[in-house]
Amino acid sequence: MEVPEPERVGVSEFGGRTTRIEVYGELESTNTRLRELASAGAAEGTVVVARSQTAGRGRAGRVWHSPADAGLYASILLRPGIAAERGHLLTFAAAIAVAEGLGGLGVEGLAIKWPNDVLVRGRKICGILTETSLLDGRIDTAVVGIGINVRRAAIPEDLAGVATSLETEGVEVEPAQLLTRVLERLAVWRPGAEGRPADGEIVRRWMELAPMARNAAIRVASGNESFDGVTAGIGDDGRLLVRRADGRIERLASADVSVREK
Repeated sequence: MEVPEPERVGVSEFGGRTTRIEVYGELESTNTRLRELASAGAAEGTVVVARSQTAGRGRAGRVWHSPADAGLYASILLRPGIAAERGHLLTFAAAIAVAEGLGGLGVEGLAIKWPNDVLVRGRKICGILTETSLLDGRIDTAVVGIGINVRRAAIPEDLAGVATSLETEGVEVEPAQLLTRVLERLAVWRPGAEGRPADGEIVRRWMELAPMARNAAIRVASGNESFDGVTAGIGDDGRLLVRRADGRIERLASADVSVREK
């Protein structure tokens, strides 16, 4: 499929450098387009934005609904050069950036849900999809896709009970303004993946914003198995630690988790 030309090209600041922002009317996926640009040598901080996506995707190949002008659909290119096992810190940094960016708009009831969602009053408002490529065991490129529901129209009827939007929460903002806030906060937290400041600061802040990650009664669905447990924090590798009823600790790399009554 031939890639359309961007509607406009702008510049932004990211981590003290001027970067390029390409804005498209419609793309299959902003992550897909940015991965193409990365392969062609695009610099860290390059951003691709679409007003709509025809094949937006979330974790585990799920569809990310992307109707025109109803959300922020953006992907940011990072070139961290960090060890592959530290890749989860990039997603942590992005989730913190989104939560803090939304908090700066007056959104209340914010929480991060492991591994890659941001919630408002228990309903999903943002999903993050980080796709990496390795070179000699290190992350050469990381494309961080961020989808934020801005208008009510971003939420299909069958998800109305589990998702929300900024408009639903009484916040009026244009996607471009929202992107600026998220990029500002990501530039602050992204160096922590390299230990600048210490990566422990990312985990500490993430845990502050992720109450479900400790002492929460949850139900886990992983593959063909479902079980109940209580969260016990995050491992150094970003895995969610869950204590089963018999005391065993499970280390989850990926799974669907939901809160249950204790």
